[in-house]
Amino acid sequence: MRQEIAAIWPNYNSSHIIDVAKASLRSLSKQVGNGIDIFLIIVDNASSDGSYEELVNYISNELPISYEIIRTSRNFGYAGAVRLAYETIARKFDFILLLNNDIVLEENALREIMSRMQKYDLSAAQGVVMSRKGQIDNAGYMIDEFLLDHPIKCCISSFTEPLFVTYTTGSFTLVNNDSLRKCLTERPIMYSFAQAYLDDNLLGLRLWNCGNKLGTV
Repeated sequence: MRQEIAAIWPNYNSSHIIDVAKASLRSLSKQVGNGIDIFLIIVDNASSDGSYEELVNYISNELPISYEIIRTSRNFGYAGAVRLAYETIARKFDFILLLNNDIVLEENALREIMSRMQKYDLSAAQGVVMSRKGQIDNAGYMIDEFLLDHPIKCCISSFTEPLFVTYTTGSFTLVNNDSLRKCLTERPIMYSFAQAYLDDNLLGLRLWNCGNKLGTV
């Protein structure tokens, strides 16, 4: 059974990391196949450094992936970009992938995550996010009773089952869209005022409150 993924990829003035951004897009295009279809949605938040033009040229000439680019009139931030992409295009797909423009996926990452989501009945999941220095940036986040965020930075290679977390990082998260539709109803996937992890935080809490499970796999 083929699964359709809408990959939401926000961009803003990324010329200083343009090679990493291109590598991110290239790694995403390599995930297509063997039951996975990906539709890339780039939301450019009014970039003014030439990165928009360079990425458009790169995608249209070098990447074998279906895509659409939304260019905004001003910078709506991460949450605003995700909301715009979701409400205009991504809502109809089977899965939603939230992916930062500096995240480079390992080979077969999405296929492996999707397989474990189905096995463990997860509504949202992420892999371990590594820093450029090869250290664990996060393996998901926990929220304490004071609503403070705590990134999980332990090595989870010894875990045989998912590490259940309060919320998965918006820099790299795969979400079952059916869970989103049932949980959010008419409410937005993210609130434009929510920035600096509050966007991921609120989405995770809302999914949990609807009886869903989230995990790092």
